[in-house]
Amino acid sequence: MSAFNLLITENVPVRDLALEKLRNAILSGYFKPGDRLIERELCKKMGISRTPIREAIRKLEQEGLITTIPYKGPIVTVLSPEDVEEVFQVRAVLEGLAIRLLATRQDIQAIQAMRKAVEAGERALARGSLRALVATNRAFHEAISKGSGNKLLQSLLSNLRARIGLLRVQSLSLPGRPEESVREHRQLLRAVERGLPDEGEALMRAHVARAREAAWKQLTTLTKEAKI
Repeated sequence: MSAFNLLITENVPVRDLALEKLRNAILSGYFKPGDRLIERELCKKMGISRTPIREAIRKLEQEGLITTIPYKGPIVTVLSPEDVEEVFQVRAVLEGLAIRLLATRQDIQAIQAMRKAVEAGERALARGSLRALVATNRAFHEAISKGSGNKLLQSLLSNLRARIGLLRVQSLSLPGRPEESVREHRQLLRAVERGLPDEGEALMRAHVARAREAAWKQLTTLTKEAKI
């Protein structure tokens, strides 16, 4: 496992930084679904006491990123097959609408953010950095959500962010999927730049469907390995 800087040094409230660091560690794939989160180890890595760690864990449990298992303690949430199916069904509809709206509105700032994320994703792919790729992937989709101009839609996608983030790590961990995802992002960007809402929505739905397939394959593989 590559290094992830959990040590807290910034001059901001410790509880806020602990929450941000731990959330990012999960959404970046540093901590993967099923990983135990041991308080004393987190305290050592972050250089803080247990109180802010416990507060962060409680908050992330509310967000759905962490699940507390009796006699085992907190772990990174493992989504059920039903959860996975529901998330991708809803995500396809919401993100399909979001990119349709963006392609119609032509929000310049959002398009620039998409372009920046695509370029950063290509660099991350060239370096072979999964964590950086996950981060740029998240930035790409958040730019589309924001650029939709629909606050209710943004709120609905925000409510799914934790589950989408967990599944993003899984799908991008499948060999070959990172290359596909980067190419698909470039196609989505072109559709938006050209003001093609129908094409953008169709491409987004296909993109989400392929992410779903990749996540299922990866989750199935991990389940089989766990049983061996």
